[in-house]
Amino acid sequence: MGGLMMDKSCTFIFVNIKRIVLKNIYVQLLGGTMGKRTKVLPDYFKPLTDTYLSLSNGQEFKNYKDLCLYLKQPIANGNTKVSQLEQFNLYFESERVGNKYVITEVYEYPLIDYSNSAYRSLIQKLVLDMLAVLYEDGKPSILLSTNQMLITLNMVNSNYRKYKNKHKLLGLKTKIELEYIRDFYNMTDGKLVKAIDNALNSLKSKCYIGWQKVMVIAYEYKIERADEWVRQIILNAQSHVLQQMNYREIYEVINNGKWNAFNKMVIAIVNEELEEREYKKIEYYYTAYDIVVGDKIIVECNKLDRYVLDNKAEIMKELNKEVVERNKEGYVKRYDKMLDGYEYKNNKVICNDDYIDSGNTLIDYTLKR
Repeated sequence: MGGLMMDKSCTFIFVNIKRIVLKNIYVQLLGGTMGKRTKVLPDYFKPLTDTYLSLSNGQEFKNYKDLCLYLKQPIANGNTKVSQLEQFNLYFESERVGNKYVITEVYEYPLIDYSNSAYRSLIQKLVLDMLAVLYEDGKPSILLSTNQMLITLNMVNSNYRKYKNKHKLLGLKTKIELEYIRDFYNMTDGKLVKAIDNALNSLKSKCYIGWQKVMVIAYEYKIERADEWVRQIILNAQSHVLQQMNYREIYEVINNGKWNAFNKMVIAIVNEELEEREYKKIEYYYTAYDIVVGDKIIVECNKLDRYVLDNKAEIMKELNKEVVERNKEGYVKRYDKMLDGYEYKNNKVICNDDYIDSGNTLIDYTLKR
């Protein structure tokens, strides 16, 4: 059950990358020559709020121009087009199939634009710092669950993970109704993960790192990447239990406080099939970030004295402050838009007078460090 493995040549390259590489990147991120800046969209780009909600999963557009015409957006070129497509990603996800754009998910709430804020740079610095620490132990990669990544980067506190699938208990602790808590996690979780993904993609595009999301299984106090056939068993078990519990999507399971029961049933089915194949049983499974240092940036790196960020604590504090402030701003904006006549799917929650105060309480209790 070896999971995803690097070949020997890749392993050799990664292990022999000099730690000065990371130091050179830190200088760039902290104000040195970072290269081209992210291009800010011109003022004439209209917000997509009035058009994107008419999109549907599976909807196809024959090309980029067709997509822009539907969204009532100008046709762009070069770096401006790249920035525009990043802006689209705040409202929906899509896949490229040749020239076609296929809509895969439409967000109920537009994501916060992390690309034009301090988020991306702060996350990049802390990710590279993690890799530098690993290099001190002679390790070229890191494997972290989503919750571990959020905690490590200081984007949330321990309560966020603790109560993520225990909404009733969080309600008892904070005296806040379940509807508000479900609304909070539905909005917040996707935005935080998207922020991390965007930062990692930016580093990946510069060939500083390589990364992917992998399924990890745990057994006998060990963790490892799941092989393809094991992932398929887990997926089939999830589909079966989802149908058995009369839900269509995973988020419905979480919203109804059934996540633990769901996973217990899934693992029971998985272990039954593993036992038939005379394979070891698993205790749990999760999705993890698998990050390695790239080799392209070895060229022309300068020798520097320090490898780990000297101001790590300040950067972590700054990132958490950004997360808290942006999410609180999001509550105010959603409430104001509702007052202006915008209809959300859960307007019955947002329209309440205590919506903003409840959101602030949840943010302070689960995000603020």
